[in-house]
Amino acid sequence: MNNCLYSLLACSSAADAAGHSGGGGGFSEVGVVAAVFAAVLLVIIAVRPLRRPAVFATSAVAAILLVAFLVPAVRQAKEAARRSSCNCNLKQLGLALQNYADVYQCFPPAYTTDARGNRMHSWRVLLLPFLEQKALYEQYHFDEPWNGPHNRLLADRIPPAYCCPSDNLRGPHEVSYLAITGPGTAWPGSRCAGFGDFKDGTSNTISIAESAGSGIHWMEPRDLPFETLAKGVNAKQGLGVCSQHDGAAQVSFCDGGVTLLSDTLSAETLQALATKAGGEPVDEPF
Repeated sequence: MNNCLYSLLACSSAADAAGHSGGGGGFSEVGVVAAVFAAVLLVIIAVRPLRRPAVFATSAVAAILLVAFLVPAVRQAKEAARRSSCNCNLKQLGLALQNYADVYQCFPPAYTTDARGNRMHSWRVLLLPFLEQKALYEQYHFDEPWNGPHNRLLADRIPPAYCCPSDNLRGPHEVSYLAITGPGTAWPGSRCAGFGDFKDGTSNTISIAESAGSGIHWMEPRDLPFETLAKGVNAKQGLGVCSQHDGAAQVSFCDGGVTLLSDTLSAETLQALATKAGGEPVDEPF
């Protein structure tokens, strides 16, 4: 857990640079390109009175080349910052889960149920006090469903840690990260998983994965079923482990560690990484 905390502290500057909402400060691509054009135009205006067509043409070509090289570079830099911010979000969630487990001696259930077995509340709500969201947690009513008349008023209060800044498919109340749920996973349902359940080790068991455009409300007690992992990474076929990052998706393991999974990773390896006591060998690099 100390390593996870250290990583979170190291993340802070990157998260500030990217911004959780994709907005915030910093130069936009349009602003940078406009500045380059302005500079080149000043040069062109300065040389035009000299009536040197060759210099004028060279300046125009230079402007076009500068923009052609600059726009992709700015775009790549912004995406690198967003991916770093996404990484920090997952580390924050991993640390919150570790702190929850320290208090309750188990990880939270994927969801809670009422006396009839109906799903009521998500782990994302249970985790609020460990995400510096205690005030929001105290406003939530556990005696009504997640979408009850009072709780639905809290929809706009989605914690930033649940949103990947690269996820442009996400609705305003929807999450970018989902728990992998089902028998054999770290999230077996309404039952909590204790540390003794992880025969494969917490460092070898995926807890949370990116799922861009999940369509799942942050308070909704619904996540990523284990069966969807058969599609692999970034299959882009509905709900699954997928992201808006090129060629990979990020996941958090039960020990709080975060890594990128390449979209070339086999579905078999992905499924093996999602079970906590399957004993499957994982020889494929990811």
